[in-house]
Amino acid sequence: MNGGFADRSVSTSPSALVSAKLIISQIRSIVNKGDGLKVTLNRPVQGNAINNNMVADLMDLVTQLRHAPDIHYVVLTGQGKFFSAGYDMADSAKNLEDISLTENHIRAHQLDGNELMRKLENIEQITICGINGITVGGGLTLGMACDFSVMDSEAWISVPEVNLGMFYAWGSTPLLIKLVGGPKAKEIIMMCDRIDANEALNIGLVNRVAPPGQLNIVIEEILSKLRQSPFPPIRVTKKIVNSIEATTMGNIGVFESEMHEQLHFSGLPTKCIVDMVQSRLKK
Repeated sequence: MNGGFADRSVSTSPSALVSAKLIISQIRSIVNKGDGLKVTLNRPVQGNAINNNMVADLMDLVTQLRHAPDIHYVVLTGQGKFFSAGYDMADSAKNLEDISLTENHIRAHQLDGNELMRKLENIEQITICGINGITVGGGLTLGMACDFSVMDSEAWISVPEVNLGMFYAWGSTPLLIKLVGGPKAKEIIMMCDRIDANEALNIGLVNRVAPPGQLNIVIEEILSKLRQSPFPPIRVTKKIVNSIEATTMGNIGVFESEMHEQLHFSGLPTKCIVDMVQSRLKK
């Protein structure tokens, strides 16, 4: 990323946040100006699809950030032409066909996703999502869990879960309602249409749209503006807003895992996802 980022692995900053395991695994992290961290989803061949290892790496990173008071700003983006293709459908198809999976496995997977999004949404740092390319399903959820989102004008968003026999899980539906309202959230989830950058901006799904090739510049402009103010009142403002939203949106994570379990064992997601993966393999 532009604006003075340097590789975290050679940084001498006192907050040694990211281990070598994370840097060479599903995500990469680099620092900027001492108070910023850029996190890049790093599975470009798979469209930065979210698998269990990526969830674990992101959870590790969020935990480390809790103990990094000198890091104030986190930028999340993707490597390659995708921001994220959502949950890894190839992995999902394997899991759905595994008859040894128990109810506990299904619920645990759902609870892990909910926990990641909740922790990301409520970390001490201010988060900015740079939607650099195609963004699908759970990839959008990562963006919605951030405090600000900037979208490349050539990118697009899709929420295809209903077409795959599922509901929009991992606490995604409340996040979407918070940004665009109930009626528009229903339309996005139920109709599974693509959303281009201009529409995403108009409905409040993102904060800014960047011209082609200028995503990093727009993000730097936001960071520069934020850095003009002392960080403590910015951090507290985030907590106030999040606490108010939490009281109005409720906590779907309490029962979402149960719904996910029941839907899984109905067999519908298995058929839809396996058919989709096999169709792709034939192309």
